[in-house]
Amino acid sequence: MDIALFDECQSQIGAEEYKTIVEERNYRIQNGEFFLSVAPSIAIVSLICAICVVILIGIAMMKQNVSKRKFIVILSRTSTDIISSLIIAGIGILANLEAAYFSVTALCLFVCTFGFIHTTLCDAFIILIRQGIRILHSRNMKRSLNKEKDDYLHEN
Repeated sequence: MDIALFDECQSQIGAEEYKTIVEERNYRIQNGEFFLSVAPSIAIVSLICAICVVILIGIAMMKQNVSKRKFIVILSRTSTDIISSLIIAGIGILANLEAAYFSVTALCLFVCTFGFIHTTLCDAFIILIRQGIRILHSRNMKRSLNKEKDDYLHEN
């Protein structure tokens, strides 16, 4: 028990009531610590799953087993999920190490603006992925043209 607080409030509440209040406060603190340890754990599991999905889609797109147009949107949304998972895990870990109040406030702000952030990042990743595919495709085309040109020159 906190003796200084008990001495200050002794005239207003009894010892049993004070013990009950302290136990309730400790229970709330333990629940808060549990939440702050669960949030990063779930975010890390989500991060691992999203990375696996991105890798599998990337492999399928490179082998040209799937339509690139259809899976670019899924790839961009999954990439956005990776960033969201990193943010939640980072803030949760920061809350466990430093100031929990700041971290909970940041998590609430992130959740409140999640739709806007997720949509914006998704659109940005669609653009980036399409440009990346175009660049890779143009490089492959140049290589194949150079190879055909070299083969033609060696034949003559």
